[in-house]
Amino acid sequence: MFAPRTVCLRCASRASSTAAHNLNHGAWFTSVAGQAEATASPQQAHRRQTRRHFTPRGSQSGPLKPAEEAAVALFNDVVGAKHATTAVPSSHLHLWEVTSAVQALVHKDIGAVEKLESFKTDILPHITDSASHLPKHLNVNVRNLFASIYQDMIDTGQLARGIELCEAFKTLGITSYNYNNGLVMNICHALLSEAESTVSRADVFNELLAMWKYISQLGRKLKPGEKSKLIVPEARDVVHDIKAGRTGHTVRKDLTTRIFAAVLLHLPFTGAKQLMPGLFATLAVLSDARLAPQAAREELAPLLNLVGIALDRVRMPEDYISSLYAADLSFPPAKVAQIQSYVADQWPQVLAMLSPEVEWRSKLGPVATPEGNTSKKLATFHRHLRLANRVRDIGGISSVWVEFKSYVRKSSTAMQQLRDDPELLDYWVFVWCGARRPNRLHETLEIMAEIGVQPSVKTYTSMMHGWKNCKDAEKIEALWNQLVHSGIHLDHIIWTERISGLIEGGKPQLGLRALGEMMENWKAAYQNDPETTVARPQIEVINAVISGIVKLDPKAAQEVLDWASREGIEPNIRTYNILLQQVLRRSSPFEVQSLLKSIKDHGLHPDAATFTILLEEVIGTMQDTSSAELVASVLDIFDDIKAAGLKANHETYGKMLYAVAGLRNSDAAIEAIQSRMRADNFSVTPQMITILVERASSRSPPDIAAIEALIQQHKLTSVTQGDQTLWERIMSAFAWGGNIERALEIFRELEQAGRPVTSLSCLKDLLHALVKAQKWEDAQHVVASVVRYKEASREDPDSRYWKHHFWYLARQHGLWTPNRA
Repeated sequence: MFAPRTVCLRCASRASSTAAHNLNHGAWFTSVAGQAEATASPQQAHRRQTRRHFTPRGSQSGPLKPAEEAAVALFNDVVGAKHATTAVPSSHLHLWEVTSAVQALVHKDIGAVEKLESFKTDILPHITDSASHLPKHLNVNVRNLFASIYQDMIDTGQLARGIELCEAFKTLGITSYNYNNGLVMNICHALLSEAESTVSRADVFNELLAMWKYISQLGRKLKPGEKSKLIVPEARDVVHDIKAGRTGHTVRKDLTTRIFAAVLLHLPFTGAKQLMPGLFATLAVLSDARLAPQAAREELAPLLNLVGIALDRVRMPEDYISSLYAADLSFPPAKVAQIQSYVADQWPQVLAMLSPEVEWRSKLGPVATPEGNTSKKLATFHRHLRLANRVRDIGGISSVWVEFKSYVRKSSTAMQQLRDDPELLDYWVFVWCGARRPNRLHETLEIMAEIGVQPSVKTYTSMMHGWKNCKDAEKIEALWNQLVHSGIHLDHIIWTERISGLIEGGKPQLGLRALGEMMENWKAAYQNDPETTVARPQIEVINAVISGIVKLDPKAAQEVLDWASREGIEPNIRTYNILLQQVLRRSSPFEVQSLLKSIKDHGLHPDAATFTILLEEVIGTMQDTSSAELVASVLDIFDDIKAAGLKANHETYGKMLYAVAGLRNSDAAIEAIQSRMRADNFSVTPQMITILVERASSRSPPDIAAIEALIQQHKLTSVTQGDQTLWERIMSAFAWGGNIERALEIFRELEQAGRPVTSLSCLKDLLHALVKAQKWEDAQHVVASVVRYKEASREDPDSRYWKHHFWYLARQHGLWTPNRA
């Protein structure tokens, strides 16, 4: 599973040093349109006159430059010629009777199972040949039928036949991750509510296991005998995906979801994200000794193992579970609330279930336990390399390389670990390509050969990413040509890296050509085999193209988006975020409202990045503005959101508060935000209170009276209300503001509740106050409590955690003696 296809080392090495000098890119680029017309046959000329062209319809920013016109002409040559002839053929059946039957079945007063059975018996045989390409009106009617069957199942608690419904969705080419999630939650709700049923609990768990087996097989070509198996990604691929995702996400909740989604690596991220509520509900019921038999945990052991890997690499926000179930789920709100409460209450048991010493892990078979010191040493190399590369310290990078190379060649354990997880080697490849060090790249490939690691698609993607960073489009194309000739399976990730690398490397014409080539390759393969594994362009590659050319010509970017839509590739929220940022920089209020309206029209929801862009571009530059101007800007943003038909949510208001809280003269703006919240019937969340607490704490000295007022206003009578971060910040403010007893009281309450303070900056404030007041016994207790917690979590001894000023303060006053390497 997920085994990478490889290319021989010799070809890879040759590709990395071969320049594509024969392409003569410059002359070819500027003359491609003329050459095409001069060499065209009469038939080709006629087709060019009649096909739909990719051409800008004018732009406020002026006409395209000659180079840009050539890029557009090239795009037309690549993707336009076959546009009208490559569509998937529609059915020739007479479907009006089928449409009538479907409509009648939607309104028929029978149960969900009967409707599904009737569809399979009376309707499906008549549309099998065209099932995935139904006419739009029939497709809508079938979707409505399935939605009604699904809703009946959920409303009545029907547990069986869920997989049959999912298969029906799949037969008609309908993506149903949200429904898959709802069916999983339906089973979990039946278990936790202990509803009376003629079905035994064992049968219910069998249905749950069958559902996860089905989900694990989505999108895969199954081998004989795999239909009954739970198929999960390899742990090394999950770890690689988690580490890759961390670099691209700055919002904590988004990062948490991204990490957990790696467990379902075979699914697109949007699909895996929709299945998270069902996954968390499954974890909760499996961890409940009152409900789940040991056999159920053993059946799902491979999946649980991957969740444990994800948990080891993330610190979940306190409100993550509540935010997970606050999403728009196709599930009754009352039942969602029950599941959310149950998952939150059961979470400590989930963590215990996923600990290393549990019975179900015996079903995973023998697991090689890597030598601890070797793992830590390799992790240290990786961390130091990232730090040096971040600041472009070539000397530091070379120093790490010399030590790394020597260590690996002396350690058989290190070689084995790198064979099992070659991510660090792939990262070295990326670094040397980005630093333009071909000799070091050759050394890395030699080390890989010595260890027995063949370069994979991930390795070559790392090469392209490095060359993209240093804008070396020629090397990207040279490597690509070698990979194509080698016959390696090229996934959509490496295609995206190639296309974005060409555009950002100053070769937009080649990037557009590559996009068209990718689409044509997929269409040709699809016509021969509808289940082809040839990479199909996805919205990620369209976003990469738009991100690169929108700065050259916004209208050209819009034309790419229109072409993608015609090809069935619909925009996602990131697409609009890219466009929104450019529009805001051009200071065009009308275009901002138009884009926000388009987001709504496409059924998308603004994400954290959308509002971050709005706030950074509008409010981020208002540090020295007056109170009235700041309030006006805040209200303008709300008006833009409302005018687009969108609705502000808790996250919107939280980000707005955060954006203005750090500005001078912001009192009136904060009141305006809170007033708008009250008018929209939104309650204040713990995160919002935390923002206001931090604002009061940032004053010198901290405004303790304001913090006390916030506590009273929001009726925060104990640490059971609000979240961990809020109480840690309140504790810190009291300590810094001189109310040591109150700060210590909060520390002890959190400790007794099993939620010890973990923020070292807050702990430092408390310890500093205790030392200053010479409360040595209390100070000793605080330090000992933190040490116990961190040692229990097996924190890396080389981590910067242990170098925080808190530990220096504790050591300085004899409260802690490090016994770590």
